[in-house]
Amino acid sequence: GAHFAPRPPPAGDLRAYVTGAMAGVHQQGDQARVVLHQSREVMAKTIPPSAATLEAIDDTRCLMLCGTGQLDSLVYWLMALDVDFDVLEPPVLKERLRRASERVGRSLARGGG
Repeated sequence: GAHFAPRPPPAGDLRAYVTGAMAGVHQQGDQARVVLHQSREVMAKTIPPSAATLEAIDDTRCLMLCGTGQLDSLVYWLMALDVDFDVLEPPVLKERLRRASERVGRSLARGGG
């Protein structure tokens, strides 16, 4: 069959292009914006491009952008990352985290901790 003529990747970086295209899949609809207090390089080892987009802020923080389709799963995921974070949006994610914190506090109080 016919062959195609190779062309240079968009913006010169094929990996970044594909990662960005995949990121669009999980960013449809409402989007969470969370500052993670760890470098982008470190967090990229844990968070796959199919789950979230990571943007470097500086050497010690990055911005995580992801969909909000499953807020309770996102609350669990943020806690499981074992890294400090600041939720910028959406407000409903902050409320879900607040409720989870209260639930953990009640559990610890009942257990004598």
